[in-house]
Amino acid sequence: MKYTLFNSSAPESHDVGPALNIGGSDDIYGASSIQTFSTGAKPLGATHADAQGFLDWYGRWNRGNFWFKDAGAKVWGYEETFDNWQDTYGMDAVRVFYHSGHGGMDSNGVFYAPLGAKWDGRDTAISSNMIIGNEDLRYLLWSTCQSLKVPDLAVMNATRKSPVDTWGPGNRGLRMIFGFHSNSLDSPHYGRNFGNNWNAGQSFSDAWINASWAISHNHICTVCAMGATGTEAQNRLFQERLFFGGMSSTAWYWWRWGGFENPVFGTVVADKDLPKKAKLLEFAPNQFDETRLAQLGSLFGFTKKQTDTLALGRDGSLVVVGSKGKQLTVDAEGRLLATLAPMNHQNTKALTREKAVEIAEKTVSAAGFRSDNVKLKFDSVRVGMAQGGTGQGSGTLENPYQSDTTVIFRQTAEGLSSINAGHGLVMITLDNDGTVTNIHNSTRPVANVSTQPRMLVNSPETDESDQPRNLLSINQEATRTLSEAAGQNFKVSRANQPIGAQQLESTVGYDFSGPYGTVVVNREYEVSAGGIFEKRYKVRIPIFA
Repeated sequence: MKYTLFNSSAPESHDVGPALNIGGSDDIYGASSIQTFSTGAKPLGATHADAQGFLDWYGRWNRGNFWFKDAGAKVWGYEETFDNWQDTYGMDAVRVFYHSGHGGMDSNGVFYAPLGAKWDGRDTAISSNMIIGNEDLRYLLWSTCQSLKVPDLAVMNATRKSPVDTWGPGNRGLRMIFGFHSNSLDSPHYGRNFGNNWNAGQSFSDAWINASWAISHNHICTVCAMGATGTEAQNRLFQERLFFGGMSSTAWYWWRWGGFENPVFGTVVADKDLPKKAKLLEFAPNQFDETRLAQLGSLFGFTKKQTDTLALGRDGSLVVVGSKGKQLTVDAEGRLLATLAPMNHQNTKALTREKAVEIAEKTVSAAGFRSDNVKLKFDSVRVGMAQGGTGQGSGTLENPYQSDTTVIFRQTAEGLSSINAGHGLVMITLDNDGTVTNIHNSTRPVANVSTQPRMLVNSPETDESDQPRNLLSINQEATRTLSEAAGQNFKVSRANQPIGAQQLESTVGYDFSGPYGTVVVNREYEVSAGGIFEKRYKVRIPIFA
């Protein structure tokens, strides 16, 4: 086995070099993140960490022009007169711009992003006031709620507006826009996950959608690309992997998204769902060592020369590099990410659910992902969708079609399943040809189970036994935790549920993300953040840890 340092090239093309500027910056990227808002919008707690995750990733290759936080983020940086101020500052002064904060969209398809301070008497960036892409901006990433809605999901809202309606009027040369159809979570992980997925060989759109999916399976993440023709925009949407500097035609837009076939919100946990005698899982060491990677590489079509050379990433990852973009990556958390084939997005005939599950089951068996220490059960299917349209001529809107299918298996132990969105899972993604394009395996081999808690231990002077908690105490703690996270003092109902918060999910199972497998109640809430703005929060209450 030979070892090398994994030095991937920068994620941008030098088709158009950075413009000269008086600030001495590279004009490659910049960011804004807001946690304290000038408007009545409720504060957030994770947007600075979210932006920093993106900047830490991209900063490996380039200097950034700016990072505006809170009161530093003002309207002038989002409007034509000053959005390239001193050829250094503002969203159109850089090729890639990342914004993390609140967002909302009205019934006319106009997007609003509240900012940290007033300028010219205003403190909200509004899409209809933006002229962007006529200078440097080519890739716009909105880590906010409702920043990129798509019409085929109109069942979830009152508008059938498309990305063309929202971003077409002000777009002069963007290549791609990233955002959300639904509300998103206040999470520090979107930007970091995006970079990690790109490092694993994924295209920009795959990296963005999978970054979101690893945080929650309940929200809808969206990506849009532009081009002179539908085919050009479609190819860019599915294949682009470098940040190009050249302007794009805005004649055609193509967008994609992914979500459950039939999402069910508002699930409720009852006392009967709580385990009577919970156990803690003790994990074995990382299962994806050099030998295992070589075996999987051989199975997935890597040559012996490729599997005999293991690259070590600066972030602690292990990488096997194949040809034509193929790559096996074990990230710093021990998760296997396999990029195996480009998606044939031109095949619009949907792969049947039954066929997708059949192929995924065969892949899981062939790869040996199931074992005595890793038990899996089929969980669900994520359906990827795509659609395109143009604002020119008659304003054609193509019919949406299923572009890909991801079959999800959850790890189980002691009668309980993983509650995680990005741990304790095996996910097999297939295109409509039935080709396996990507694999995610974040399972943890269970070496032992124990009735001895590691985290929730009562004080020596008490007579209480270390038993799983009851639903009443769980609901009370969930309300306290949500109140702290959302910066609001939620009152509780008679059932001790927070009043004014919509519960989207409540499940009981094992948390596979920590040093031990602990039994938790995992909940997701959606709350009003003031005006048209909303936000989602994940609350995880340990009941045996």
